[in-house]
Amino acid sequence: MKCLFVIPALNEEKNIKKILIHLNKIGDTLVIDDGSKDNTYNLSKKLSTVIKNKKNYGYDKSIKLGLKYALKNNYDYAITFDGDNQHKFSDAKKILYKIKNYDVIVGCRNFYNRKIEEIISIISYKIFKIKDPLSGMKCYNLKTLKKKIFYLNLNKDEMGMFCLNWVKISKIINFKINSNLQNKKSSMNVHGDIEKKFLKCFLIILKKNFIDNLI
Repeated sequence: MKCLFVIPALNEEKNIKKILIHLNKIGDTLVIDDGSKDNTYNLSKKLSTVIKNKKNYGYDKSIKLGLKYALKNNYDYAITFDGDNQHKFSDAKKILYKIKNYDVIVGCRNFYNRKIEEIISIISYKIFKIKDPLSGMKCYNLKTLKKKIFYLNLNKDEMGMFCLNWVKISKIINFKINSNLQNKKSSMNVHGDIEKKFLKCFLIILKKNFIDNLI
């Protein structure tokens, strides 16, 4: 079983070494350094394969670059894992154990960092049966999702929620995870009003789903 942890990181020198040391015991790691201004890149390259973005591309594009790398290098599974110390390593092990029977496993957090994330989660579950589409921990079975992931649009920002577009044609389940409190300010805040961005991306996905149902 060949697994790659895809770790988007922006100014995570405080957390990245600890994360890589633990995840390297479970599978291979790939850090996507999204234009960090601190020592994230230098710390990461000592312990992991690293893709260094030429500029700050944002979370969604970094994740998609990582998934494309996993496909190109013939990994069986990919787990997205935030670089901010929010996720627990024990949850990653549990998810990896279950993924062989599914296409995507969505890690559902025990708390949300923002109110808009909770609202989106409630609506998402009612419509898609996916509880936490904004969760940074998701596991992808690349053997079954190869065609869907290969054609990911790097220029389309979906804030990591692109699996919602696959609910009709994929086996996706929710999996309860317990998150750690962030020990630093969220790096997503560098992108302006992040709550409005979350909502805008989610509404676009809802609109697309509605149109698909009419066709």
